Amino acid sequence: MIDYIVRFFNGDWFDIAGKVIAILFVTLLLYVCFNYARRRRLVRVIVIDCLLVAVSFVLCVLQVDNFQFFVYLTISLIALINVLFFSDDFKHDLFKGAWKRSARNASLSKDAPNSDQLHNAADEIVKACLHMSKSDVGALILIGDTIADSIVDSGTYVDAMVSSELLETLFFPKTPLHDGAVIINGNKIVSAGCYLPIVQDKELPREFGTRHRAAMGVTEANPNVTAIVVSEESGIISAMHDGKIKRYLDSDALHDILVGALHISDSLSEEQLWGVNNYEQH
Repeated sequence: MIDYIVRFFNGDWFDIAGKVIAILFVTLLLYVCFNYARRRRLVRVIVIDCLLVAVSFVLCVLQVDNFQFFVYLTISLIALINVLFFSDDFKHDLFKGAWKRSARNASLSKDAPNSDQLHNAADEIVKACLHMSKSDVGALILIGDTIADSIVDSGTYVDAMVSSELLETLFFPKTPLHDGAVIINGNKIVSAGCYLPIVQDKELPREFGTRHRAAMGVTEANPNVTAIVVSEESGIISAMHDGKIKRYLDSDALHDILVGALHISDSLSEEQLWGVNNYEQH
């Protein structure tokens, strides 16, 4: 096999570059197929792909005559099998994602909300957070227009005006979407039940649960996003922005933060709203 590898890469630089590109392409193709099958939990497809790859490897080790033909045939079979098994799923995922993005972009491309509408949205968010805080209902709200599509698409598309009633309904315990995050852009609830990566930061307080850690991870990765978290255990309302945390927020403090997050007014600078410390506790 070593002799074959030496012969395979023997030639001018153009020939070697073409072979390396071909190997990288095949490797990427196999990775995509295996990863998609794994996420779809299609064990049968994974087993068939593994068997075909194993056959190619054995032929390479044995240096069977014309085994390159068998390798190409194996790769073709892998591609064909995955197309046959994945065609419906792939089309569903592709067009569902495209439809979500086009619908969301169409909605956001309409007339931008005016100051009164944004102020009303801020008031509704404050009202919902205060109600949920008193009822010990956990909530995670992300506000911004630069949140990654992968996060927005992980939830359920809503496209509804912000209202306290709708927010409280979305976070009501035991409802399908209550564990995820709600995404707000302007005065619209874009998506609900969104899944976020969780940051593992030892400097965060012990009482911070998964919602707080997820919010911190998103706001650290995207400084333009503001997260509002209502603790299910304590009812404490917290806000996070660009790696900074403010806790024990009352209605006035929360409203000021929302005014900044929704870009309603520039009367308060970021330093006035958030200070300079990464962690603030009253």
